[in-house]
Amino acid sequence: MHSVRLSAFAGVVVCEIFGAFRQFFALAATLWTGALAVDVQRNALRRGAAAEDPLSQMMQLHFVIWGLSGVVLVVVGELHVLGNAGQWCWIRSGEWWAWFAFLYVPRMLVLAYLVWICFLFSRDHSMAQRRQYRAFRAYVCIFLIVVAASLSNRLQNVLTPGRPQFGLFLLQSSLGQLQPVANALVLLQDVDVKELYARLIQRVCLRCCGLNGLPVLTSEMNMSGVGSSVISSSAASSRNTLGRDL
Repeated sequence: MHSVRLSAFAGVVVCEIFGAFRQFFALAATLWTGALAVDVQRNALRRGAAAEDPLSQMMQLHFVIWGLSGVVLVVVGELHVLGNAGQWCWIRSGEWWAWFAFLYVPRMLVLAYLVWICFLFSRDHSMAQRRQYRAFRAYVCIFLIVVAASLSNRLQNVLTPGRPQFGLFLLQSSLGQLQPVANALVLLQDVDVKELYARLIQRVCLRCCGLNGLPVLTSEMNMSGVGSSVISSSAASSRNTLGRDL
């Protein structure tokens, strides 16, 4: 009997630990998504303002996002609401007020901020900023789908307690895991990112072949006639295509 109680206690503690990790990183991921809008507002919508130091901006975001996520986690821990949430470990089932107070309300606020900045950016962006606007709009749409899926599942849990819908749980869990993949695919469509990876691949290939002394070709070098490579040609082609789209 003693071993059974000890095993049950250990299971509760482990679930609370996993729930704490889930709460901390779920809120941090939400805030980092909102940081995209902060970056657009600071650097794209304030054309007349003096440029801020990118490193200083990044340090401020790290301090605010990780710090705020940690403070919220301490509050959640002090309220003793972590535990079995049904399909996973997080805030316990039945503590629906904590679901919304510590995650879903912040998600909806971040989503509203993203939509507002996206609307302002759609009205006030130059031709040179067109691809940045398209990428930002894609990030907003991805986050909107994820929030809608998770919120619909949690509202169903609140309105019809004790009768969870497997389809909604599956939708929430799968879309939540696929959000980083979708964001990465959007990022890889950026021409500068493609060129960065092209140079990285060229460096690796040259190092493997023992040709470290040769220069790494860029799309600009390729367009000016200095050397040629398949990767550089692809980057130049992508840039030319973007120019036609603009």
